[in-house]
Amino acid sequence: MKKVDVLVIGAGTAGVNAARQALRMGAEKVLVVHKPGFLNTCVQAGCMPSKSMLAGAEHGLSFARVLNDRDEHIDRLMRALTTGLATEKFEIVEGDASFLNPHSVRITTESDSIECQAKTIVIATGSRPFLPPIHGIDSLGKLLLTSDDVVAKSGQCHTIPRRLLVLGGGAIGLELATVFHRVGSEILLIKRGRLLSSFDPEFGEERLRAANAEKGFSIRIGAAVRDLRREGDEVVALLEHDGKSHEKRFDAFLAATGRVPNTDSLALEKAGVMSDQGRVTHDEYLRTSIKHIFIAGDVTDHDQILHYAADMGKVAGHNAVVTKNLRRVDYARLKLVISFDACPSAIIGLSEQEARERGIDVLTATRRFDSIGRGILERMRFGMWKLVADRNSGKILGSQILGPKNADDLIQVLSPILYNGNTYGDMLRMTWYHPTLAEILKSLANDLCGQDNTFCPGM
Repeated sequence: MKKVDVLVIGAGTAGVNAARQALRMGAEKVLVVHKPGFLNTCVQAGCMPSKSMLAGAEHGLSFARVLNDRDEHIDRLMRALTTGLATEKFEIVEGDASFLNPHSVRITTESDSIECQAKTIVIATGSRPFLPPIHGIDSLGKLLLTSDDVVAKSGQCHTIPRRLLVLGGGAIGLELATVFHRVGSEILLIKRGRLLSSFDPEFGEERLRAANAEKGFSIRIGAAVRDLRREGDEVVALLEHDGKSHEKRFDAFLAATGRVPNTDSLALEKAGVMSDQGRVTHDEYLRTSIKHIFIAGDVTDHDQILHYAADMGKVAGHNAVVTKNLRRVDYARLKLVISFDACPSAIIGLSEQEARERGIDVLTATRRFDSIGRGILERMRFGMWKLVADRNSGKILGSQILGPKNADDLIQVLSPILYNGNTYGDMLRMTWYHPTLAEILKSLANDLCGQDNTFCPGM
């Protein structure tokens, strides 16, 4: 019997941050157990290898070279990750964990079985790709792809599908569709609802126009895949759109329909932890139905993004040790979502729609990039930037951007502005270099001042 103060199940971003925070808060013995051969989704099967593939494909590399570079980058990042973990003050064990009771977990390693008793436990087991319940999907074999098959070293995608059907138009679907389009695939992407659903509607409409302007890349909104079957080396899909059905043939089917929590093997019922189809019930302090068992990261089924996981891990690690002054996750501060694809997009803070739903009296300003000098010089056909402000305080509430290749970096300009509570008048006083894409923010701030100059004295 091994006894610890805090047991963390999962060694990804959330798990490691939980363990570190537990030690900072005074826990003496902290044990982290992780699945054999797997540490971190971002490094091994997520954001890092996908960006490697995007960059390689953009530079015109062969698909074989794209995959080789991806694997080399994963290896390099894993070496750095494992070297860093070796310096941590918590203990790490590789094995499969499952609950025996609310305070005990069995850890099955390659050579042994360990029973661990913990005062508190943090579940940070991450997530995996979700397979939609489409009739015939199980018959596709290797013609069925998930993000793991494409971006992980262990993935089964080694050739370019000439015709690729992508189901799902979220960040993962758009990003991987972009990779395959750049290496030569003809893409049909199916999305039931509107594109960029967390953005204001005009951004999804602009993204659709940009996609459909590309040769060999088509997006159908409001369509559905009703049936799938394999015929030889082809996928035959029954598609439905505008009330009409027809069959179309492809060389592969990519399911990019989200991710589900990794909880199946934990035997949660033995701990009394309540869940609904694998999704663990938790409160604002990340406590499950068993108050000494916490949850953090992708397994919570919140926005499955690294900075969310890091913050949630810290909150769970803190709350797993203290008995008073429990912390909550500040989701409003964390809201920063980016899609890396052929027409990148990013949103921070509140959209106009969200702000109005909260009863806020808002001011908004939107400009297209082809209306400013640098955008004209860059020959930008698509893309725009929007600011959302509170009329009563002048503070910037949120921002959305679509189009420029470096949208992921440009949106970061707004992070300190939102954090510090700056007004659009403050933005107008800031220095913006010419000609840059970022100077569109000065124009947007000026537009807001034109609507209400209360916070723009002398401007």
